[in-house]
Amino acid sequence: MGKYYSLQETTDKLMEIRGQEVKYRCRKPKEAFLDLAQRSYLTLKSLYGVNYVITSKALQEQMGCAESTFNDNFCGGINGFLSLSERIVAERFNEAVMNTESGLSARLAAGLRALYMVDPHSKYNLFQNTDFDMNLRTRFAAEAFSSEYWERVIEPLYPDIDAYLTENTERWRNATENVKAYAYKLFAGSFHWAVQLLTEEDISRLSIMEQSKWLKDYSVMIEKMLLSQARALMEDRYHFETEIVRIAGRIADNGK
Repeated sequence: MGKYYSLQETTDKLMEIRGQEVKYRCRKPKEAFLDLAQRSYLTLKSLYGVNYVITSKALQEQMGCAESTFNDNFCGGINGFLSLSERIVAERFNEAVMNTESGLSARLAAGLRALYMVDPHSKYNLFQNTDFDMNLRTRFAAEAFSSEYWERVIEPLYPDIDAYLTENTERWRNATENVKAYAYKLFAGSFHWAVQLLTEEDISRLSIMEQSKWLKDYSVMIEKMLLSQARALMEDRYHFETEIVRIAGRIADNGK
């Protein structure tokens, strides 16, 4: 981390320059304050529509807080608030996936669990604070951010998705990188939809046994959606390419 310097008076009346760690210009937001900001943001979207551009002023008025208070908590205003909201979900999902043994089912379940339950051992916990509503953090991300954002969230799962589809769909083995890139966009949309359902259910309020059952059901549902989309996409690609070959052959025959 960078340094800044402070001047301190010594016993010999000379000034000593000491290097110190850089301090943040704003403190970390309190979880309750972030709760209020996210709920107020979602309220504005509900009132004025998904295409309504929310400004810092509008959000502050909805929250009932002063501009100085908002800026003290969110460095960068509205963009800082949105950036923080993005990172909370993406980082915790990625951490859960990468800390789990390979295999789509296991990693998918771990990632989904991290979207509604706070890991007390997460390296992203502020001052070991685990007393906040992760389901709200994820619900906000599901409602505020597009499928493009969820593409980045599920990126750690790409190798496992590829292995799963290669095992279960023969044509996937021959898929080009362009086809796979398009498929991942479709997968992100399906995952986004599943996450919206998950946060609406708020399974964090259920017993551990019930949570495990729900996680298994959601994981199976997502895997089936991935497989169905991949098969449909590869089938369409196969028929499209076959039709192109057929038309090209007919044109060649007519030219003779």
